[in-house]
Amino acid sequence: MKFIPLKAGSVTLQSDKAVFFTLVYQAKPELTVIFMDQENPQQKEQPNNPLHGVKLITMLEQLVEHYGWERLAAKININCFKKDPSIKSSLTFLRKTPWARDEVERLYLFFDKKRQLKQAKAKPKPDRMEF
Repeated sequence: MKFIPLKAGSVTLQSDKAVFFTLVYQAKPELTVIFMDQENPQQKEQPNNPLHGVKLITMLEQLVEHYGWERLAAKININCFKKDPSIKSSLTFLRKTPWARDEVERLYLFFDKKRQLKQAKAKPKPDRMEF
């Protein structure tokens, strides 16, 4: 991260990917500091991506917890799920192999959608008031 002077009286803090805030100040005896939050541009890039912000390790851990290694290997034919499976070895393989990662992401989307529907059905509906 670095500070980039924009003009006299303001400085912007940013990284390579995002601008975090702009600091506006006055050079007077009483120092006035104003932080202006700016929107994260990464959120604008993928507004409709259901996997945005979900880490691969989170996906894999939830799938293994729900299905187990044997059922996961039956659903996705990948050797790292069949022979001596572990989270670490699976993550290494999935990060290097785009087609395998795509399969895991598809299964996770299916699993997550099913889980959300189940939770929505489990919520009690409020009683209707009759007038």
